[in-house]
Amino acid sequence: MKKQVVLSYLQSLLATALTAALAIGKSPLDFTSVDLKIVVISVCIAFIPVVIRALSKNDTAFGINSDSRKLQVSSKQD
Repeated sequence: MKKQVVLSYLQSLLATALTAALAIGKSPLDFTSVDLKIVVISVCIAFIPVVIRALSKNDTAFGINSDSRKLQVSSKQD
């Protein structure tokens, strides 16, 4: 499960970083410190969808009630 969560975060991170870089409208080699700050903040914000998904009770893949989490809990009780 951890691998799936990391892959989900990396997908969000890549999409957000590319969107922010393209929205600035310059070559990354021409970025100023303000431009880089915008991209860094955007990358930090990319973590929010992953956290929302992890905390969701309705998400069967990553959420609190996911099947893999239920298997871990039941194996600890045995």
